[in-house]
Amino acid sequence: MNKQTILNLYRAKLRMCYLNGYKYGNWMNIKPNFNFGKVLLKIKNSKQIQIKATHIANYTRFFYKDSKKIKNKELIDYNIDEGFRVLRSYYKYFK
Repeated sequence: MNKQTILNLYRAKLRMCYLNGYKYGNWMNIKPNFNFGKVLLKIKNSKQIQIKATHIANYTRFFYKDSKKIKNKELIDYNIDEGFRVLRSYYKYFK
């Protein structure tokens, strides 16, 4: 159940970025231990929607790739809840 929910969240986020100008396979190198809040503040000040979509998609991809190794059930549930919250907040970045 959790695996399907996580995959659907991932697809929904990347689909939203794709509809706003992200091209699949357009990857950036991201340093580990990044602060996603600071990234979103930087993206919010950007004028071009395509640049916003590319940054958000790359950080989303890296976060999901980094979180694959988590085995703690409570932490997985927290990340799923956080994923839904972040998905709702993505709408304001693409206005």
